[in-house]
Amino acid sequence: MFLADRKRYKPSEVKARIGTDRAGIARCAAALAVVAMLVWVAPAAASPYGFSSAPTEQLAEPGWPVSVEVLPDGSVRTGYWEVRFRLGGHPLEVGSRTWDAGYLPVLRGVGCEGAVCAKTTYVYERVAGTPALIVRLELRNRGRRAAKTQFVAQLASTFESAAGAGVFTNAQHHRFPAPAETSLEGMYSQPGQAFSAAAVQSVAGSALRRDGKTLLVAKGARVAAHKAAHASSVAGDASLNRRLKPGGHVTTTLVLPLAPPAADTTLEAQLRQVSVGAAIKSVKGRWRAVLAPAAARIKIPERKGRDAVLAAIVTLLGSRMPAADGSGAWVQHVNALQYRAFWLRDGALMATALGRAGLEGPAREDLAFMSRWQTSAGQLVSRTGQLDGTGEGLWSLGEYARRTRDSAWAAQQLPIVAKAVAWVADVRSADPLGLLPKGDPHDNEFVSGHLTGDNAWTVSGLRAAADLATIAGDPALATKAATQADQLQAALRTAATAAALRTSDGAVPSSLDPGVQSGQLDGGTEGFDWGNYLLQWPEALPASDPLVTATVKRAERRSAEGLALWGRKNLHTYVGFGIRMAQLRGGDQADAIDGYYGMLTHTNSTHGSFETGMRAFKGRSAQNNIAPHGTFGADLTLLTLALLVDDRPDAVHLASAVPPVWLRPGRTTAIGPLATRYGAVSLTIKANRGGARLRWTAPATAKLVLHRPPWAKGAALTEVTGSGSARWSWKRALPNTSFRTEARALQRAYRAHHKTPPSGTP
Repeated sequence: MFLADRKRYKPSEVKARIGTDRAGIARCAAALAVVAMLVWVAPAAASPYGFSSAPTEQLAEPGWPVSVEVLPDGSVRTGYWEVRFRLGGHPLEVGSRTWDAGYLPVLRGVGCEGAVCAKTTYVYERVAGTPALIVRLELRNRGRRAAKTQFVAQLASTFESAAGAGVFTNAQHHRFPAPAETSLEGMYSQPGQAFSAAAVQSVAGSALRRDGKTLLVAKGARVAAHKAAHASSVAGDASLNRRLKPGGHVTTTLVLPLAPPAADTTLEAQLRQVSVGAAIKSVKGRWRAVLAPAAARIKIPERKGRDAVLAAIVTLLGSRMPAADGSGAWVQHVNALQYRAFWLRDGALMATALGRAGLEGPAREDLAFMSRWQTSAGQLVSRTGQLDGTGEGLWSLGEYARRTRDSAWAAQQLPIVAKAVAWVADVRSADPLGLLPKGDPHDNEFVSGHLTGDNAWTVSGLRAAADLATIAGDPALATKAATQADQLQAALRTAATAAALRTSDGAVPSSLDPGVQSGQLDGGTEGFDWGNYLLQWPEALPASDPLVTATVKRAERRSAEGLALWGRKNLHTYVGFGIRMAQLRGGDQADAIDGYYGMLTHTNSTHGSFETGMRAFKGRSAQNNIAPHGTFGADLTLLTLALLVDDRPDAVHLASAVPPVWLRPGRTTAIGPLATRYGAVSLTIKANRGGARLRWTAPATAKLVLHRPPWAKGAALTEVTGSGSARWSWKRALPNTSFRTEARALQRAYRAHHKTPPSGTP
């Protein structure tokens, strides 16, 4: 009543209404305390949308060797230690997790136990020159009575499961394997320290040490050491016991060096005096500067879409490490956790996504590492039996050359490209079908044989190689690459046509060979759908080709929750990306937009996503598939950009599929300048009542095709050149399609299946 009254009365009148007696003042103070408490815990009451029931996040910095995984309950893990939080004698579940500003890697969450809530902030920053995780916990009593606060941060190598079923294994229950070493740079590795029962824990002031190294420094908490009998037992903890009045609060800060340094009292004093506010400011300032090129080029009026792309770029950049030889090459990992390794297919997509988003420097550094995976024969391969790498490597190199027109850089790549093209020519000449040899990936397709994806990628790679050679001034190599591309495309179409006739739906299967048995999971004869979904994109076959359209229809049938299924049973967040691009390039705007939202609605509140490992309308937890996945982030970035500016072989296509929510009156969408094979292109769409105004900039000679949404008047396509403008006017109301409507629809669908829906408010 007081707050409502305050709006209607002058301050003097308010004072008169309250009165000056002690009881009145006490009642007022209690009311204000309750209001303050309610405001403080508001994030828990309005939690953001998140698909996974067991979300994970990574905190990582480019080039910093140790990363942090934030587990589903909010506890944290590195290869050296794991810290779990307890409040009031129970595990503290830190939910409602968000990034600062939606995408900057300062993680915040809220967890409650009874009347006491903990507002948790995670910051990864250098403290006194040492990379460290800073965890600040603000504990507040939200009740009307005094409450005893018992907070404990337990530290160990790993922990037993909540069900008491024994010790977690590293590869299960959302944890990444650590420590792990490899003799070949780019294969899985993770710094850390194996558990030792002989380790000695000790306390020095507010610091917890193990074998003479500093594990943890606490501010505002008591530190104790324990004898760890086995990996899951607590080696030490930091605890806080306070009695809080209603609305009362207390703060404690934990500083955990990521690679425990030699114990030093001076260093520990510096760690204890860390300024959390200064650390947050430093992290946000650094990442804003790094992301500035992308943030300036991607201006989307739908907050989820904008934040998801920028958060994806943070994941890609944070998952990179400089090559050990100091050559300037960087190793692009898929993430800093479970997938801390390099694959050619993933690296090609991630480097291209970074480059198209305006981060050509990191893209170039990533590409420099790819040549390390070329055999003496010329093949580009990162995993035995996986033959798609040559096409993917050539494509990513050619894409960089197309965008930058850097003839000197392109000339430096000629030895790599020439050897790869020669390898393709040699193996094709020995193959009876004129295709690449039979592959056996032991992954993805789960089938051996002449794989559709291997050959589709190689067609695209050869065309990109021809363009790179032209830019580098080597017409002979350009002709050879283009000739190989034409011949392989013809052989692929012949084999794909025959394979499609053997399927029940006329779609092209993953294997082009007859009678192939996958022997895996679904027991099918065609292998899992994977590379066949890339039959069109990047540029193997035209989108209008009947083989492509039949395969797109298969993907539509073999989908659930807006995602393509892998193995016909498991949700997969990015295997359908090639299908979305085929729909986009085939003029199917509605399905391309639906696919875009299908990706977004399967992200966590911090916008990362798993790869696969869960069934449709089931538990929403992939226990051994840790988000965020870099390839998902790369594909989401590429699709988002392509909706507005799509660099195709024939022309740059503008506004191929614009989500209707971006076209509501008063909203502005701006993309670019994006580097394309035709030069830098920008597009701005300003929506108003009944239509929109479009402006674009491009070189005078650039070939452009302008699309119109189905609800706009006029021709569907308009060919234009150079810079220009156009106006859209609506012939009917815009569809009510947005991230919010699609996420709510998915939540309703889960309820209809009698399953717990994705949590939070879209």
